[in-house]
Amino acid sequence: MGAYADELAFTAPLDERMRLTDEAVERARRSGQPVLVIKALNHRFNAIWAPDTLSTRRGDAAEACRLAMQGDDLRDRIIAHGFAMAAAVESANIDDADHHLESFTALAGQLQLAVFEWGAHTHQVWRSIVAGDFDRAEDVLGKAWQFGLSHGRPEADLVHTTQRAALRWIQGRLGEEADELTQLASAWPGLPTLQATHALALLHSGQRQPAHQLLHDAWDSGFIARLPADQSYLAGMVHWSEIASASGDAPIATGIYALLLPYADRLSYSGTAVYGPVAHTLGLLAETSGDDEQAVIHFHEALRIATEIRSPPFAARSEHQLERHD
Repeated sequence: MGAYADELAFTAPLDERMRLTDEAVERARRSGQPVLVIKALNHRFNAIWAPDTLSTRRGDAAEACRLAMQGDDLRDRIIAHGFAMAAAVESANIDDADHHLESFTALAGQLQLAVFEWGAHTHQVWRSIVAGDFDRAEDVLGKAWQFGLSHGRPEADLVHTTQRAALRWIQGRLGEEADELTQLASAWPGLPTLQATHALALLHSGQRQPAHQLLHDAWDSGFIARLPADQSYLAGMVHWSEIASASGDAPIATGIYALLLPYADRLSYSGTAVYGPVAHTLGLLAETSGDDEQAVIHFHEALRIATEIRSPPFAARSEHQLERHD
């Protein structure tokens, strides 16, 4: 049941994923076997990974970690630490995230399984970006890519491009990736977040009209409103929001603002890349909608979060916006 639910993670509606994984966890509990409970909890985290399930996933990951520490299956333990790390990042709890990342990395070294060793490399990319250590991010980005390629990870190219785009975005250099992202978006039309990243790269490369047209097409067709509730949802919304802000499109900004508001206390984290406090994006949208007072409130909240996670680059973004309102 858990494996089946996991396979449906990107196809079935969220309520169905919740139902299937609830059943799987309940059956595991009735079995009285902790190892089955761990596996069911780990499956459920991935299957229901969406912004609205953060509280459930946080509890599941904590329970899976506790149970895994009582057993001797290092594979289950590392998966639980990985999911607990993700929930901590989304919650803007960087100390908890660092604890689980340290455990994940140490276990990856013990297990020496390519998928986990590669994961340890890729996690260091987003962590270095949060810290503002772009030189290290560049270094580990290349190492992660080469490790993935040399160990047969089929998603290595896609993850590398996605992480490089996140690095270039915070550096203000996303326009450099426009050509590659154009090709990638064409090759992977079924990845909604990639379409948003592509449009944003066009904007940053000076192709404002095509970027704005992609935004309007995505909004008018209902594409943005129907974005699937998955782990990349907030990342895609952040990118569409930046285009709406740059284009000064108040109606679209107002619409996206309503969709994002429930997640004002989150970090936008896709599993491999971090795009900063959602509060900063809400500030941009409020500003575009003409509500400067609310924008300032959001920017102050974003600055608070960026300071708590010790992120100079994300703090600088919100400080810059607040200076514009002084």
